[in-house]
Amino acid sequence: MSKKVFIIGNGFDLDLGMNTGYSDFAKSENWPQDSDVNSCLSHYLKAKRNIGKWFDLEKELLLYAREAEKRFNIRHLHASHVEKNRSFYNNLVSGLTDFLREEEKKDIKNNSVAAKVLKAVIDNGYFSSIYSFNYTDLYKIARKVGIDSHFSYEHVHGSLKDNSIILGVEEKSDLIPGYQFLYKTYNQHYESHAIQYDMLEADEVVFFGHSLGDNDYHYFQMFFRNQCRDNMTRKDGKRITIFTFDEKSRIEILEQLRQMNDKKTDLLFNQNKMQLICTKDGGGVRLESFLKELEKDSVRVHNAVISAFL
Repeated sequence: MSKKVFIIGNGFDLDLGMNTGYSDFAKSENWPQDSDVNSCLSHYLKAKRNIGKWFDLEKELLLYAREAEKRFNIRHLHASHVEKNRSFYNNLVSGLTDFLREEEKKDIKNNSVAAKVLKAVIDNGYFSSIYSFNYTDLYKIARKVGIDSHFSYEHVHGSLKDNSIILGVEEKSDLIPGYQFLYKTYNQHYESHAIQYDMLEADEVVFFGHSLGDNDYHYFQMFFRNQCRDNMTRKDGKRITIFTFDEKSRIEILEQLRQMNDKKTDLLFNQNKMQLICTKDGGGVRLESFLKELEKDSVRVHNAVISAFL
């Protein structure tokens, strides 16, 4: 029996037309006001969010908690100073939650690549493992695009529906004492997930809108390294599809895979059936081929073949 895994990141929501990026949040009225908590963290993020179009909130939290204290020439961490930053962080989480709830209510693009892929994934029937790195409700999205089939999925970093979003950094980075509350694994809502084992056991893994960036790469490193090891056999190969926005993001993902897997990107392609599909121009021929393959390799088709022989 075929086993497939579907993993979505923020690019999935963006492709649906939802303005759920950190840059969108930074420009919204939901961003906490500096006057609410006058902290060094609030001033640091204010300066960063006004530079350029793209703003990675979690990356900036990491940079601050790792080294920005030095820039403020603070030699000794006073409890009140840390507490102000923690309070501002709590306001950030609350503001982000309110912002995303408002975005979640808006209409989405029913004819987007993300909508087409989600329909195909659910109709296929073999995607027993669906993981969302987003906070938005995938069930609500499914209903909006006309999916009424039952399916299960897991939020990796909390969700809006449970008021449990997890904003922070991975724990490989050493933070200044007092800022451990930024570690995602230290969050009270953090839970165990079998995503690493599911990917290793799957025949096919599909990523949509996930940058595979440093902050989450520990979830995927074992999988990708396993698929480019030197002693692989043909039967160990998997179908790997990565949906990303444009040529720029495609190159960024390939560079990430190259750096994280001992420069063996060629083996990922040669030992697996791997492809990257850009959504900016609608996915083109590769999307059509992907959708046809999922339909051909679906539970419905397999059951029809079995019934024909009974």
